[in-house]
This record gives sequence, C-alpha cells and structure tokens, in this order.
Amino acid sequence: MRLWTKLAASLGLILVFAFEAAGAFVFRSVEGAHLERFSRALAAQGELLAFHLAPYVARASGEREDFVLADIDNVLKNLSSLAGARVQVLGADGVILAASPPDFGAVGLRNTAPEAKSALAGMPASRRGIQEGLGRAELLAVPIEHDGATVGAVLLVASMEEIYADVGRIMRLYVASAALALGLAIGVAGLITRAIAAPVEALTRQAEAMMGGDFGVRVPVYGEDEIGRLARAFNTLADRLKDALDASDRERRRLASILTHMSEGVLAVDREGRLTAINPKAIRLLGLTGSAERWIGRPAEAAFGLAPEEAEGSLFSRPGTFLFDTPEGRTVRVTTSPVAEAGGTGAIIVLVDVTEDKRLEARQKAFVADVSHELKTPLTTIKSHVEALLDDPPPPAVQAKFLATVARETERMIRLVGDLLFLARLEGEAAPLRRVPLSLERLVRGAAERFRPAFRQAGIALALEAAGADLWADGDWDMLDRVLDNVLSNALKFTPAGGRVTVTLGPADGGAAEIRVEDTGVGIPEEARERVFERFYRVDKARSRAHGGSGLGLSIAREIVERHGGTIRAEGRPGGGTAIVIRLPAVSKAGGAPEAGREASTWPG
Repeated sequence: MRLWTKLAASLGLILVFAFEAAGAFVFRSVEGAHLERFSRALAAQGELLAFHLAPYVARASGEREDFVLADIDNVLKNLSSLAGARVQVLGADGVILAASPPDFGAVGLRNTAPEAKSALAGMPASRRGIQEGLGRAELLAVPIEHDGATVGAVLLVASMEEIYADVGRIMRLYVASAALALGLAIGVAGLITRAIAAPVEALTRQAEAMMGGDFGVRVPVYGEDEIGRLARAFNTLADRLKDALDASDRERRRLASILTHMSEGVLAVDREGRLTAINPKAIRLLGLTGSAERWIGRPAEAAFGLAPEEAEGSLFSRPGTFLFDTPEGRTVRVTTSPVAEAGGTGAIIVLVDVTEDKRLEARQKAFVADVSHELKTPLTTIKSHVEALLDDPPPPAVQAKFLATVARETERMIRLVGDLLFLARLEGEAAPLRRVPLSLERLVRGAAERFRPAFRQAGIALALEAAGADLWADGDWDMLDRVLDNVLSNALKFTPAGGRVTVTLGPADGGAAEIRVEDTGVGIPEEARERVFERFYRVDKARSRAHGGSGLGLSIAREIVERHGGTIRAEGRPGGGTAIVIRLPAVSKAGGAPEAGREASTWPG
C-alpha cells in the first residue's frame, strides 16, 4: 500500500471515529436536554396540580362528598395541560379520588406503587420505564400538602416517545450532515496526504536510485515548509554524496593504477590473515596463477606456498623483513608492516625482486676478487725480482732479464688498470660516443689489414669476405675499431698455427649489419659462451693467463656494442672453433667516409 493511501485511510478512520464520538456526544446531550426539559415540565405540572388540589383533597379526605370529588375532577381537567399525560389523585390512604382518561375505572381503588407510597409519605418520587399504552414514559408522584400535612398525592405518567422522536429527527439530520462533512473531509484529507506524500515518494525514488548508483535524480521542491527543506537538503546530500563517491572512485582508480604499475609487489592482509588486495607484480613475483580476484579472501600464506604455522609470527604479527625464494628460483625481499584496523591488526606486505641485486653483489665480489688476483700476480713477481736485485745483485745479464720481467709485469698492470678505467667510463657513460656515419667495410678491412702481419707471423691464415658490401653505421669509429681489435686479438691468441680466421661482413635481418669473426681454435664450451663476456671470466684460466691480456676485452666489446644499439654473442663452429657475431643497426650512406687517419685505432691493447 502506498504512503498517501495509508495516510488518507488513517485520516479517514480518525475522522470517522471523531464524527462518531461527536455524534454520540450530541445525541446524549440533545437527549439529556430534552428529557431534562420534559421532567421539569412534568414536575411543574405536578406541583401546580398538587397546589390547586390541596384544599379539595383535604376536604375529600374527611367528607368525600360527591361535589368535592366533582371539584377535584374540574381542577384536574382545567390544569392537566401536558398532552398525553395520565393523572391520578390519591387520598391520604392511597385511594384514587380522581383520574384522567383512560384511568376512570381505577377511581376508588388503592394505588400501591412505591412512588405513590413515597409521595404519601411526603417524599416526591419519579421513575422512567415502559408503560403500557405509552411506551417509554416517566412516572412522577408529588405529595399534596395542606396546612403542613400530607393529605394526598398526585401521580402523573407522561409518554416520552415524542421526545425520542424529536431527538431521532435531530440525530438523522446530524448524521446526514456529518456524512456529507465526513465525505468532504476525507476527500480534502486525501488531497492533503497526497500532497504530503508526493515529495516523500520522490525522496524514496531518489534514495532507491542512489542505491543503484544513479545520483542524477532530483526531488522537486514545492515550498519552504519542512518537506521542502527536506527535499532541498536531500538534493544537496545527493550532490555531495556523488562528489564524494566520484572522488573516492577516482582515488580508488588512482590507487589501483598505482598498485598495478608499481615495480614492487603489494599485498594487503586483514586481521584474519586473508588477502584483501594483491597487485599483478606480486602475482608475477610469487609465480601465482590466475587473476587478483582469484586470490582475494584466501589466506596470505597460501600465496607464499607456506603452511599456516610457518607464517604465524613472521608475516602479520610484527614488522620485519626477510628473504623469500620463489619456486622459479627468484629471490624476493618481503617487508611486512602491521596496520591497525577495527577488531584487530592487518598488514601491508611489500615484495621487491632482489634476484639481480644478489647476482650483482656476487659479481661485484667476484670482480673484486678477480681484480685483486690479477694485480697480485704481477705485483708478486715484481716484488720478488726487485728483492732479488736488492738483496744479492745477480750478474748484469740476469739483472737485465729481471728488469725485463719487471717491465713486462708493470705493462700488464698498466693495461689492466687502463681497461678497468675505460670499462668504468663506459658503464657510467663518462665516455660519450662521437657518432658519425662510417663505412663498416673500411672499418673491418682496416682492422684486418692491421692484424695481417701478426697472423702471418703466427702461421694463421686471415681471410676477409667483405668485398662489394656497402653497409654503413652511425657510430664511433675508435670504439668500434677497439671492438674488432679485441675480437681479432682473441682469435689470434687461441688459434693454433696452421689454423684459419675468417672475417665476414654482410647484411642481416631487421635492417642490421653483421660482422662475424670465425676461427678454428680451441673453441668455447656451450655453457660458457654467454659468460665469456663477463669481466675476468676465462674458460681455461691457465691457458688464458699464459697468453697475457686483462680478461676484460670481451666485456669492453659488449659495452661498446650495446651502447651502439647492437648485440654481440659467441657461437660454436662446426668442427671446432668459435664465431663472434656482432650486429649493428645499419643506416643509409650520408656524406663521405671518415678520414683515412681515423682507420688506425687510437686505443691501446
């Protein structure tokens, strides 16, 4: 049932009850007034009769002559003005002396009614009830007093039906008027309740729309009364709530975007240890499957692959940091920060992938150890030879040999320190590239011709397959020339006499130029082909140290090539040997080739 219907029905019932109560009150009031007036008229009639009949009744009590009774009849006829009233005149002994019609037959009989006895005793009495032939009637007994003594009584019985008929006519008129007024009142009440309920229903519709997320509905404002002010306040509330929800939604999306694009993994845990949020980075770091929604509500330890007893006391109860190894072999630093919430303590868990940091730390330690070892060997040699020269100087020929060894080891340390400084400059970008368009054919041909005498002396054939190639690159001539120097130097060192080294220049997929240096030397095991570009890494440390060098040549080559946007890798060669493959982005020819003086490397080594 709608609100206005309930209000209208309630008001209608109230009006009905009010009219009924008013009708009952009016009926009782009108009835009481009419009956009171009737009783007073009856009492006045009785007293008038008693006053005029007193001398006659007093005489009749003693003589009872016919003329006395006739006088009583005359007085009764002249003074019985109340229509429909029956009158009996009683003597002191209760005998009926006279009566109005139709009670003539009762004259001479004794009236024993209680009211008659009361009146003969000097006390007026009255009674209302049903009288035969009169219906509802009132009986009144009035004492007749003469010279201070009660000499008789007058009994009057008058019908009240006409009184009730008048009251009925009045009540029927009242009921008709009340029904008309009630109908009009109910109609007006319906209109009023409809007017009152309309904005309330509009408020209800707006509240329901707001529950569904629609804040565009507005309640019409009909005035400045309480309903109008409520409607205006509700519209204002809707606007502010929409603004607040929009701001909250923007903040939620911003937070979700931040969490999604964070480089760290983030998990939020409630006081029961269940996940309330997890970002994609955390899913990837922990090696989980499925979307974030799949993990929401699950125990946090399940995301870590831990049993509940393993997580208790470490993940949620207190702040802390620990390392966690994932099944994929990665190392994650886990930082927990408890967060107080209603009814308990939750936590924010931040995951940071430190796998590369650990590898870098291990490489740095290995680098320091390698540098220390590389410096220790020549320093030990220099120290031992200098001490021998100082303690017991050998013959001049031996001294010259010792000094030559000291000079060679010193030169070795100088090259090592120079390579380290150069590599540090490359990694820190302190050595800027002087890029110019350069001919890769001239670069490769120049490096090959520069090494040809050394290869000829070692009994190794050197072949160049770059004739007719028109490939250009945007690069630094000196640095790329150093790359070829390092690669050709390794090929010369590790290819035995009678072997062959082939330098090839040609185009490659993706608009690149490819330089291949293939040898027939000792080769590189497959598991070591990626590591040969690490600092100080040697496949065979004894043989590498016998050939000299710092162990940084290929590391420097990789840094230079990658700074040019290219790649360098080592491949196995069928039948033994190694191929070093260098790929550089090729460009179209722009301007002439570099000056000839730039073809010679300006870098040592």
